[in-house]
Amino acid sequence: MLLTGEDRSNQIAFIQNLKMVNCYQIFSENGLVDGIMAYYGDQTINLCELEEDYGELFDKLVQVYAEESGNARIVVDENTKELLTRGREDFSAEFAKRLEGFQETNMPVFLSKAFSHCFVVPIVEFLLTKLYGVQKEEIQFDGLRRSWYGKGVIGATCQKKSLHFPYQIQSRDDEHYEVTVSNVLRTGDDMRVLISYGINGLVVSFRVKAIRYQGNLILRMSDQKAELSCFIQEGEKAILAQEVECDVAGAEPTALTRRIAEDADMKEKIQWKAYRLPWGQMIYHAEVGRDEYQVFTAGEDLTISHCIVSRNLTEVGEEPIRFGKLAFRLYERDTLAELHLLEMACPRFASFFEKYAGTFYEIKK
Repeated sequence: MLLTGEDRSNQIAFIQNLKMVNCYQIFSENGLVDGIMAYYGDQTINLCELEEDYGELFDKLVQVYAEESGNARIVVDENTKELLTRGREDFSAEFAKRLEGFQETNMPVFLSKAFSHCFVVPIVEFLLTKLYGVQKEEIQFDGLRRSWYGKGVIGATCQKKSLHFPYQIQSRDDEHYEVTVSNVLRTGDDMRVLISYGINGLVVSFRVKAIRYQGNLILRMSDQKAELSCFIQEGEKAILAQEVECDVAGAEPTALTRRIAEDADMKEKIQWKAYRLPWGQMIYHAEVGRDEYQVFTAGEDLTISHCIVSRNLTEVGEEPIRFGKLAFRLYERDTLAELHLLEMACPRFASFFEKYAGTFYEIKK
């Protein structure tokens, strides 16, 4: 029986008595695709990275293999064994060094819900510019954004007419924002937006159901460049397909962000690349060895840095398989800085998730 959604997630959660695991690659129209198959108890599960629960499965098999391989014979090839072993690396001592000087707190001053608009509203305004541009209309934002704990209004002018876009933001978890924006293109029409920050960068999908508009924004980063693609279709017809290379800026994340993100024992200095996104915000990117660093910044009267560090489990030159290593949001204002250690989507290293995710720290600057 083919399981999907919640049923398959439940199946993964109860995997035990591993007998065989195989990590493999297959060819697809988009190039090489990673897959993983496991035989456990009297059941088999087989998923590729294009399927929704692939990361959750990989995460679970890393955990179960670590628990059972010492006492049971589990059939794996050398490549699979290497990947499963690397996925259980313990970085606890390394994380502790990053937190030197910080004090844990149970009462954070900066509540994420109160500042979610800092990351969301600029992207929403960019989408609105593109959608109105498709209809040959130019929209100008008045800069008067009213926001209160995830609810607010964006003001704008189009053809000398004042427009108001009420919005509501919901955070599904530490990596995803769901946004509903009203009065898009026509009074009463809603645009639904899903914004995802993760180890694969920034992915935005949106839909205006009443007029059959939908599309996405995808930010792709490397050591050489950062490209943002924008795609909009009406029904089955593509009406906009653009790819913009983000401007390079000579800057680095804040000193405190770098201190928390970087391995304290790293001998090699990280060479950060800074890119300015089309809506004005900055993203910083670096790769050192197996580790990749991404820092998104936002905020006006304070600096908010959203950092994601991931590690590649494969060898140099092979198709990368990335595990989330560390994620945090840092709020910096005047003499106070507050650090929120975040949950990460699967697959992720347990050494960070189990001990640190969901905790808060503060430091006097």
